[in-house]
Amino acid sequence: EIATAAALHTFGETCRIEALRFEAPLLLHEGEEIRLAVEVRGEAPDCATLLIRSLARKEGGEATPHVTARIVRQEGEAITPLDPEAAHPRFPETIERERFYRRLHEAGLEYGPTFQGIEELRRGTGCALARIEGRHERVPAGMRCDPALLDACWQAIGAALPRDAHLTGPFLPAKIERFRSFQPILPPLWSHVELRSFDEDEIVADLSIHDAAGVGVAEVRGLHLRRIGGSSIEDIRRWGYRIEWRPSTSPPPAEAEGPLVLFCDRGGVGEALAHTLAGGEVIRITPGERFVAHADDRFEIAPGNEDDLARIVARWDRPGTRFLDLSPLDLPADLSGAITSVACAALSPILLRIQKIS
Repeated sequence: EIATAAALHTFGETCRIEALRFEAPLLLHEGEEIRLAVEVRGEAPDCATLLIRSLARKEGGEATPHVTARIVRQEGEAITPLDPEAAHPRFPETIERERFYRRLHEAGLEYGPTFQGIEELRRGTGCALARIEGRHERVPAGMRCDPALLDACWQAIGAALPRDAHLTGPFLPAKIERFRSFQPILPPLWSHVELRSFDEDEIVADLSIHDAAGVGVAEVRGLHLRRIGGSSIEDIRRWGYRIEWRPSTSPPPAEAEGPLVLFCDRGGVGEALAHTLAGGEVIRITPGERFVAHADDRFEIAPGNEDDLARIVARWDRPGTRFLDLSPLDLPADLSGAITSVACAALSPILLRIQKIS
């Protein structure tokens, strides 16, 4: 949508977008505001380059390029009209809408209601025809096309694949060889897909988009979809966990209570807890540069150093010892910090149960 707006502003209606590449995804966090910069640089009277990038989120950071493309001024031939009824023999098989989106979900593409725009779907050999009904009555002001509507047109590519194609993991757009739009893309629409090629890593297809009367409104030539690691999606799903309490059938065996080995945070929560438990034996482990034994009940270790952690665990590896790790409280709130936080939080219940089996 942004590339189309830039092309229309530069050359008007008589233009097309070529060699569009999606360089990097734009990840949005809830409540976050990101500024985009759109740069159009003229190469010749009838040609220009396009760059879309997000500005640095932090002072002193660098901008991130997301899309590059070339805009060309050229009178384009009209798209061959489509007669949906006459075209039905080419698409003999009907695919149930709910089953189609369920298959996409199983492949790792989870579309919410706004993006489930396909209402009718038919397929043939290497081709598909989808009727698209948008979730908005009209295109938002100033937009050529609702991105959710265009996305629904692309989704029909999945129906053009052979039934025995065993492709793993989700496929996302990586490149478009050529894109033209002749007028605002308004629902209802027909999306006609012709599959060029596919293998386990890439799908290439051509699309023509038509209005309810079959008049061509947009054309996509050479849409390249590339696979992202399906195993990584499954790994993310396995990060989640929940604590489930179940009633015990018998009381636990009596066990002498040993010391509490407390891995403190930098914010003071651990120190406050140690002060509250002053009546019992508390071993404070605080973050530092290296392993240092200040006293029998106070040590420093380097966060993330496996050798330091092993020395602490080995020192109090005896029945009754309890371990509590509060160091995840120091982790940042960005994505990498959140991932590490999940891993550390999952480890804490394990540390609490460590005891030597004799």
